[in-house]
Amino acid sequence: MNFGTPALLFLMVGLLPVAAALVWLARWRREAVRRLIGGGTRASGGRRALKAALLLSALAFVVLAAARPQRGSKKVLLPREGNDVMIALDVSLSMLATDVSPNRFDHTKAILGGLLDRLQGDRVGLVVFAGTAALRMPLTTDMGVARELIQSAAIKEGGLAAGTGIGDAIRVGVTSFPTDDHTRGKVLLIVSDGEDLAGSPQDAVRSARDRGILVYTMGVGTDAGGAIVIPRTRGTTDRRTPEPAATAATSRRDDGTLRQLAGAGRGRYVDGNGDDPAADIAEEIGRLARTKFESQEGTLPIERFQPFAAIALVLLALEFLIPDQRRRGQRAGAPGRGLLGRRRDQAA
Repeated sequence: MNFGTPALLFLMVGLLPVAAALVWLARWRREAVRRLIGGGTRASGGRRALKAALLLSALAFVVLAAARPQRGSKKVLLPREGNDVMIALDVSLSMLATDVSPNRFDHTKAILGGLLDRLQGDRVGLVVFAGTAALRMPLTTDMGVARELIQSAAIKEGGLAAGTGIGDAIRVGVTSFPTDDHTRGKVLLIVSDGEDLAGSPQDAVRSARDRGILVYTMGVGTDAGGAIVIPRTRGTTDRRTPEPAATAATSRRDDGTLRQLAGAGRGRYVDGNGDDPAADIAEEIGRLARTKFESQEGTLPIERFQPFAAIALVLLALEFLIPDQRRRGQRAGAPGRGLLGRRRDQAA
């Protein structure tokens, strides 16, 4: 069994001081009755203990119900509202520079993972590029697949030429958007260190703008740059350990190019070294006009809070119905014979 709001289970810890307070209150009332009332009315310790146990149990079941216990799932039609986001990921060798930890490429994957967590209802696609570009995943709402493909992306993926061709990445990204849909918010996110060796990205940005696609860019790396560390295979295993190349090359981030592309594409440049670049990008995308799509089949967990709430109500009702006091001096079959009745008997 899972819980929809598991954080509320920590309220169970708060029942301990409640139990301690009930014990203290029971003792205090018992002493007060003994000192002040004497033999007139006395509290039943057993009844009070039972009532306290019922109350604590009811509170425990209320907490369990509030935590939304879930078991099983059901298929439903879920309405979707969102935008289309095509991610163009730089997989050139310069992304192995170590001016950010552990390197630009792994740092970028972590940011994109955080971005996927924040894209709710959006479709996401993936283009990888080095000297040339290729579509790795068309637009989809399956964030699990998107996350897996991004995390499994490799430097200089098979079939891509060496170098960095941002212009080719933009062109492939633009043509990967469907031409027959009516999505209002279309975003092409270029994630790179900005070193463009193939040229002509400005012409590609104009074609994106003509298609109504906004070009956002995110720069990774630093202006100071860092050495490119190329992973190499040792031995016969698949384990890859970083070691410097024989002649270490240095790569510097060119955020000037990325800023120009974002400005020409009516988008925004985001610094990949900021406090939370994933949140910054998601916030910008969230401001765009969202499009309502046809409902699609999805799964929802089945809520199982009802039995816990019912048990809590029953326990509270029992606690309310059980009296915590009983009169002393009343005999069975002779109700109402109290102190005055006994005095009259004695006088007679």
